[in-house]
Amino acid sequence: MCRIIRDGDALLAAGKQFDLVFPDIQMEGTDGIETAKMLRQRDEDTILIFITGIRE
Repeated sequence: MCRIIRDGDALLAAGKQFDLVFPDIQMEGTDGIETAKMLRQRDEDTILIFITGIRE
């Protein structure tokens, strides 16, 4: 099943473990980097593929 969650805070609050997450490096709320750190602190094996819409 695919779910679209638009910010890191909502992802972390979802209370579920996801197999694959595409966090935006500069998403609103908790950004993708901080979200990834928090997922790793939970010791989750989620695959993270970072994306962004900025050129830098």
